[in-house]
Amino acid sequence: METYLFICYANRNRSPTAAGVCRKLVNKRKLEIKVKSAGIDADDDRNPLSDFLLEEADVVFVMERGMLKIVPKNNAKHKKPTVWTFLTFIVKTTQN
Repeated sequence: METYLFICYANRNRSPTAAGVCRKLVNKRKLEIKVKSAGIDADDDRNPLSDFLLEEADVVFVMERGMLKIVPKNNAKHKKPTVWTFLTFIVKTTQN
């Protein structure tokens, strides 16, 4: 089973919302994908980004381009997931 991880800074709005929409699509299409969200600078009760989450992720979606530099640093000792900015992924996958 693949795991998709959505990342923003505090894990309050953007990544939980994107993960929720993705989860609904996954369930509707009966796909076997686990969907999670995390925050780079999140409080403990808001699922802070961790090496464990990055190790588990097959695909990572970040909400801002600047976050692309942060994810590989946090994940240097683990497998490298596919990393997308969320907007780039949406544009590339919806173009005709």
